[in-house]
Amino acid sequence: MCDLGSDTMYEKIVRYLMFPLLEVRGNYLTHLSEMGKLQWEKPAVIEQRLLKKIRHIVQHAYNSVPYYRQKLRELGIVPDEIRGLKDFERLPTLDRKQLAENFHDQGISCSVPSWRRRLVRTSGASGETAMLYGDRGASGLALAIRSLFGTWTGVGPERSQVIIRTQTHLDERIFFNRYEISTLSFSERSLPRIVRVIQTRKPAVLEGYPSYLARLADFESAASTRHFSPSAIVSFGETLLESYRNSIAHAFDCPIFDMYGAAEVGPIAQECNVHEGLHVNTEGVYIEIVKDGQGASEGEEGGVIATSLTNEVMPVIRYELGDLAVKGSTCSCGRGFPVIQKLSGRVSESVRTSSGETISLVSLYVTLNVFAQYLRWVGFEQPRDGFINIKIVPSAAYSDQIGDEIVSHFQRRVPRLKCSLKVEQTIPELTGRKTRLVETAC
Repeated sequence: MCDLGSDTMYEKIVRYLMFPLLEVRGNYLTHLSEMGKLQWEKPAVIEQRLLKKIRHIVQHAYNSVPYYRQKLRELGIVPDEIRGLKDFERLPTLDRKQLAENFHDQGISCSVPSWRRRLVRTSGASGETAMLYGDRGASGLALAIRSLFGTWTGVGPERSQVIIRTQTHLDERIFFNRYEISTLSFSERSLPRIVRVIQTRKPAVLEGYPSYLARLADFESAASTRHFSPSAIVSFGETLLESYRNSIAHAFDCPIFDMYGAAEVGPIAQECNVHEGLHVNTEGVYIEIVKDGQGASEGEEGGVIATSLTNEVMPVIRYELGDLAVKGSTCSCGRGFPVIQKLSGRVSESVRTSSGETISLVSLYVTLNVFAQYLRWVGFEQPRDGFINIKIVPSAAYSDQIGDEIVSHFQRRVPRLKCSLKVEQTIPELTGRKTRLVETAC
């Protein structure tokens, strides 16, 4: 009699039963095969295919979505006039407030049957939420994109995975060899139990928010024996700080792959094994990086604007995600997909100077990297523009002299901000949500 509890047996069930079912339901295997070939095409070939998808979604939105039809008519734009990406970038951007205002009627296509509507609730580090409809008709492609990203880790999509996140994804739980652990269950007291669960699952891939993976890494580093040994780790949902990457890599001794996605548009990009940036999968989304209203040049940081190429229920076109990223060039791996050089963080993960300029939190963390051995945790609190409190939980090597050096070093490196140091004794409790890198005092 077959042992259905064994990893090998369940991998066969996923590969030979679940994946064919997904093919019948949404062409999952066809999409995965096509993208496996497309990724090696030249950028010019990929861009032409991308442009066709953009023109299709804009024409669909113009024909069947009142909000977009009105906006395009006001601007005197006809979909047939969009012949290149520059033409498309004339379209107005969409923000979260506009998305919320048009959720109930004006933003929904009148030509797509209601059964394809899938309610999506977004949340970010800012704590703000919004609702929109995703497209069930595109679920096969979305799952295939996630699986393609998975192959870049060197691990097949049928292999065992443990994912730490806030929301449950039923398709992934039903059709894949994936086990979910809710961030709501995380606490210092529950960590030993969570580690035992992961140990039982023996995941080939461990995925989750970097702050939670780092907590697991700290637990494993402090243990006398390693409880589990994944082949790869995938981080998503928060900024993967270099301190997180280093502690996770040290604890688990395996490569880490940063993945980027958003509830509004689905999976966006991920690192390959060369780690020279994140490849944007243009089958599902078009990404612009914009600085001062213009497309950023290679190496420049700007805001991320995303267009879903698959959501015909409630088209999301030129949507301001609220993220900061650096535009990349190409990757030596040879893939033709566009590259995001690095994710700088969320707009909410920034502080303001007294003149109103913003400074990325990532740069502030990097400034304090030289003191890493003296710090167990670092956070920032901004009570007013131009001033921040640096909040730390010290390590055993910390001293008052080190504290004075932190303040003086920070003031030399970041003269536009005044600062003070707050020494805490315990790391803040995990809340079950994505960790905010900065707190704004009321």
